[in-house]
Amino acid sequence: MNHLVSSVPSVVGRLLFLFIGYSCAALGGLLPKLWLRFSALLGAKLLSYFCSAVLHLYPHPSVEIFNVWLRMDLVGICFAVWAPTSVFLDDARLWLLHFACACAVAGSTHRLIDSKLANASESDLKRLDRKRTLRTVINTLYFLWCLVLCGIGYDFQHLWIIGAVIYSIGFFLAPPFSRRYPDMPWHFKGLNGWHEDFHLTVALADLAFIMMAYDVLQAAE
Repeated sequence: MNHLVSSVPSVVGRLLFLFIGYSCAALGGLLPKLWLRFSALLGAKLLSYFCSAVLHLYPHPSVEIFNVWLRMDLVGICFAVWAPTSVFLDDARLWLLHFACACAVAGSTHRLIDSKLANASESDLKRLDRKRTLRTVINTLYFLWCLVLCGIGYDFQHLWIIGAVIYSIGFFLAPPFSRRYPDMPWHFKGLNGWHEDFHLTVALADLAFIMMAYDVLQAAE
C-alpha cells in the first residue's frame, strides 16, 4: 500500500503533463479545434481521479484538511459526469449552458456536504439524512440526464451501451448503497471492498465513454 501511495504523484504528474501537452497542441492549431472538447473530457476526468486519489490514499493531518479533499472529491465527480457530454455539443452557447448546469450541480453538492461526515460512524453513514438524500437525488438525476444526452449524440451504439451498463452497475456500488451490502469472497479487510469495486467499475465505464468520444471526433474529421 505504501508503494501504491508513493507512486500516485508520478502517475498523476505524467497524466497531467500529457494533458497539458495535448491541450496546447489543440490550442496551437496542431490538432483540430473540435479536439478541445476532448481535452475538456480528459481534464475533468483527470481532476476527479486526482481528487479521489488524494482523498483515499494520503494521510490527512487533520479532519479539516480531510473535509476539504472530501468536498473536492464529491464536487469533482459532478464534472466527471458532465465531461463526456462536452464532446457532443457543437454549439458554443449550448456547451456553455450545459457547463453552467454542471457548475450548478457542483455548487449544490458542495453546499449539501455535511461537515460532520468525516466523523460519522458506519451506522450513521448507512442512514441517509435529508442533506445526503437530496444530494444523492440531484446527482442521480444529473447522471441520468448526461447519460441520455451522450446516448442521443452517439445514436445509442455499442460503446454507449457498454458504458451505460457498467456505469449503472457502478451506480449501485456507490457508497450510499454499498454500505448496506455484505462483504464478498474477493474482499479482504483493509485491502479492498465494495468501494474499490465501485472505482474499478467506474474506471471501466470511463474507458468505454472515452473511446466513444474518440470515435465521434474521429468520424467528424
